[in-house]
Amino acid sequence: MPSINPTEDEFEAFKQSLAAEIKALNARIDSLETPAPLDVAKTLGVNYFDPRFRRKQGELARSPDPNFTRLWIDRIAALKMNLIRIPIYLESLYPYAQNSANVINQLKDLAAYCATKKIYFFVQLHQFANNDETDVGASTSPGGGGGFPSYIIQGFATAKAFYDRFWTNSLASIPDVWEELWLRFFKPILEVCNSNPYFVGLETMNEPALYDPSHWVGLGNYNTAIGQKIRNWGSDKYALFCNGFNRSGTAGSSPMLNKNAAPRVSKIIYAGHNYGGKVTAEFKQRFTEKIADFKQTQSMLGCPVIVGELSTGLKVTPLDVLTQDNWDHIFMELKNAKFGGTAWAYASGVGELHSMVNEDGTLRTPGNLYMNARQNVYGY
Repeated sequence: MPSINPTEDEFEAFKQSLAAEIKALNARIDSLETPAPLDVAKTLGVNYFDPRFRRKQGELARSPDPNFTRLWIDRIAALKMNLIRIPIYLESLYPYAQNSANVINQLKDLAAYCATKKIYFFVQLHQFANNDETDVGASTSPGGGGGFPSYIIQGFATAKAFYDRFWTNSLASIPDVWEELWLRFFKPILEVCNSNPYFVGLETMNEPALYDPSHWVGLGNYNTAIGQKIRNWGSDKYALFCNGFNRSGTAGSSPMLNKNAAPRVSKIIYAGHNYGGKVTAEFKQRFTEKIADFKQTQSMLGCPVIVGELSTGLKVTPLDVLTQDNWDHIFMELKNAKFGGTAWAYASGVGELHSMVNEDGTLRTPGNLYMNARQNVYGY
């Protein structure tokens, strides 16, 4: 690593050293056996966090750090997990050119190292908004969400006003905002990940916010546009999509059953989220109901399912849902449905009540429950 304030020569030497290490990793990938076709039913893992990927607008950029990647991926591999979901904020990538290079170089190294450990991975545009119509979905917005940099959401006082224009691809300041996301996010990621045999694909957007029935059609058009750009670029990797989230209560339709939201392209994966109920008395019923919804969506679309986020109630207090019995139920439902899943979340230092590990890699209560449940249900 260079010093905090490196000279140009020091930084150039660091970049050359990193490039050489990545080249060596890619050589190792080339020497690996081609993995068998992805069997979604046998993919179990976690959401993976790197502070470079979650950097919000205005925060200091972080240089690439291969040691961080090796430390955390080695820990995941030691737990016999074989799939990670990688959330990345667009505001981590752009409009700051230096940080964009840092993110891409860190992702390039991560992708290469995942292949050496035979861990599948997919990358997703992690934009989110709280249930607050003043939260447009960026760290600079009043509700404190994250993902979109301010230049995309500028001029909108409410989330509904923004998404009325976003889902029709008609922002006044950016005539084709979907193309903007393709150029600034999806395309650079494909360029460094597509040749990796353990790269599953790209997820179009995290928890898309819907405020009106027409937004379902807009979401489907957006997912299709991104999916077509992936295909036109030449990639045959999966286009993954998350269920829409009815943020206002007026968007209508079950978020799990609206076929209009799916990308109309080949080779898709449905990556809905399932946190069950918020109290023990209803957790199992709600979790099972959503799995049943996912099965219906799968039947309609004829595609595999990976539950992109799952846990026993996110950020819920008191934590009466955080039990071994509930975690056993999660894995039994996944196994019976033949779904893959990535738990929320394998993280440290992000303040999540349901983070699975401490900073030193030791398992917290959710992590222990996860591992015990996998042993109880899958036998490993």
